[in-house]
Parts: sequence; C-alpha cells; structure tokens
Amino acid sequence: MPLVLSILLRITFGSGDIVDTLDLGLQIITIVISIWMYAHIVMTTQHILVDGKLPESPSTARDVLLTIFLSCVLYGVVTLLGFVLIVPGILFAIWFAFAPIIVTLEKRRVFVAFAQSRELVRGRFFAMLLRLWGFDVCILLLYILAVVCIDLLLGYDLAHLDPTAPLPVPMDLLLRVVEIVVMPLILVYRTTLYIAAKKA
Repeated sequence: MPLVLSILLRITFGSGDIVDTLDLGLQIITIVISIWMYAHIVMTTQHILVDGKLPESPSTARDVLLTIFLSCVLYGVVTLLGFVLIVPGILFAIWFAFAPIIVTLEKRRVFVAFAQSRELVRGRFFAMLLRLWGFDVCILLLYILAVVCIDLLLGYDLAHLDPTAPLPVPMDLLLRVVEIVVMPLILVYRTTLYIAAKKA
C-alpha cells in the first residue's frame, strides 16, 4: 500500500520538498511493513513444516523487528564489502545466509545468530552454495521472464528506455506485483532449507 501511495504521490504532485519528505515517510513505512511480513512468512513457514498446520495464535513478530532489521542490514553490508574482494563475499553470503532467519525463529542476538549460521554451514559449504544460489538463479530467471512478458504486454521497448528515468507507471506497478509474489517464495525456500539443515 505505501508503494502505491508513493507512486500516486509522484504522479499527482511531481517532485518537491514536501513530496520528497512524504515519499521518504512512505518508504520508511514500507521498510517496517516488509520486515514485519518477513517475520510472519518465516514464522508461518516454520509452523507449517514443524507442526503441520498454521499457527493458531498471532506470532510475536513485533518483538524481533528491530533485531531482524539489524541482522539484514549487517548481512547486506558484510556481504557487499566482501564482494569487493569476490571470494570473501561468496563466503560471507553463504556463511551468514541464515542469520536473519535464526534471529526471527530463535530470538537470538545478531552476532550470536551470525555465529550460529556459520556453524550450521560448516562442512557443507558447497551444498549450501548450490542450494541457495541455484534457487536464486531460478527466481532471477522467472523475474526476467516476467519483465519480458510485461514489456511485450504493455508494448514498451526496454532496450530504448532511459536507464536514469523512472519506469513507466503501469510497468512499475506490474513489477511490484511480481515482486510481491516472488519474495515470499525466497523466504519460504530459505526457511525450509534452514529447518532441513538444522535437522540433518
């Protein structure tokens, strides 16, 4: 909803200080909602896989929102900095891939979750690399296919669009819908992989 409001705000009023401030507020709301959704998807996936049913009571996602946010930011920063030297980036991306999930499900502190994630991957690095990145490549290919289909459906020529200009609004909205469908798949898969790795 905040993303739609942000797009409508830009269409209606263009840009300016007030619009930029409102847009920033909507983006902050979007981040909070995204983290809350992340927590609920991960927790619900665990309940279905472990208990075989949906949770009966609402989860306590709000209790860990800040910690999830910090773990996701730290994971992103460490991985990004590691990719400057390529090999450390690959190592960090796989070692710490489960840290945000551990924070969510086990309510661990950020650095404890990172250590636990690395320990979980120890001895099966290449198997995890193949499973994590193989799935991500499949999702990326599906996303590219969706972009091409949307491009053909709406008649835009992506090759000739200005890369610095915002996407046309109909295309932007449809891509957001695709993202809303795809992102939970990644979370469900990673949570499933985490639970399977923990049992093994």
